[in-house]
Amino acid sequence: MRIPRLYLNQSLALNSDIQIEHKMQNYIVRVLRLKVNFLLYVFNSADGEFLARITNISKHYLNIKLEKLVSEANHNESPLIIHLGQALSKGKRMDYVIQKATELGVNKITPIITERTELKLDSESTESQLNRWQAIIISACEQCGRNQIPIINP
Repeated sequence: MRIPRLYLNQSLALNSDIQIEHKMQNYIVRVLRLKVNFLLYVFNSADGEFLARITNISKHYLNIKLEKLVSEANHNESPLIIHLGQALSKGKRMDYVIQKATELGVNKITPIITERTELKLDSESTESQLNRWQAIIISACEQCGRNQIPIINP
């Protein structure tokens, strides 16, 4: 069975116990169907990737213990700094570009409004789009094995 790999937006340290709540807990327990003593990989951009074991599951949270440092924060990263400027595209094409750019090792992504851009965003929809793209970036990093989360500029 493949061991799931998940991004945690908190500080990670070897042999520490971490409590995971709400949405992520629901995903681990109901979608992945993991149980106590199952293993998973967790990572963040600062501390690296760790092998963790589920120690406790309750209705609203679960606890994991970080057992082993698998790789440092910049272990799988290219030494090149790549900044992608991408014209806004309609539909799912922009999501696809962001996903593939992340998988290929881009460090920063800047959406650009060009003369021929048909997609117009107001400030409220811009914020929701940036949050959506950030979720796509995190999902792509979980998939491809990167520990560094690329920055998406407004």
